[in-house]
Amino acid sequence: MTQPKRGIVNFLIAIIFGLILWGILAVLVAPSYSSVVYGPTATLPYPILLSYPYTNHAAIAAYLAFPLVTLLAGQLTFEMWPWSRWTKNGNVLFVILAYIIGTILFVIFMVTPGLATTITGANLIPSVSGLQTIYLQYWLDSLLTGGVGALVSSYVILISSFEGVASTVGQQVMFSWVLTVVIFYLLAYEGFEHWPFK
Repeated sequence: MTQPKRGIVNFLIAIIFGLILWGILAVLVAPSYSSVVYGPTATLPYPILLSYPYTNHAAIAAYLAFPLVTLLAGQLTFEMWPWSRWTKNGNVLFVILAYIIGTILFVIFMVTPGLATTITGANLIPSVSGLQTIYLQYWLDSLLTGGVGALVSSYVILISSFEGVASTVGQQVMFSWVLTVVIFYLLAYEGFEHWPFK
């Protein structure tokens, strides 16, 4: 098939498969939960933490970044080695393997509790941003005015908020590292025709 027909057909196929994949991943990796602090009010003397479900579409892009990195690394850096020796079957096998490897990398860097947060240093945010000072003020206020029940409730809510902030920032920074550093390097490597390594 000649151009531009070949490009248009490839583009339409990519859209169809992309929408199917997006629907599958929306069920597998997109469901998430968010939290909101409710209270204190006149009838509720201490704050409580409420969680509600929602669809996190950004999680789909975060997941797909890792198979994409694997595919680009195999295609651009290794020039489809060793899969090219098996022609089309090798290419299909490599795409499947790239999703498996990408899923493993996604779980290691984005899902494993605390790993992305620790690698990116996002766990330092509460101490350098003054959040700990705010927490201690709440802690002291609840201790002096609300008693032990309010103290425990405030403690749980604020610690959960700290962990949520650090986890969110850690995942966002890790995702931006993957996109800007690795993908940009691979595309620049190909754009400069493997210079100076060719």
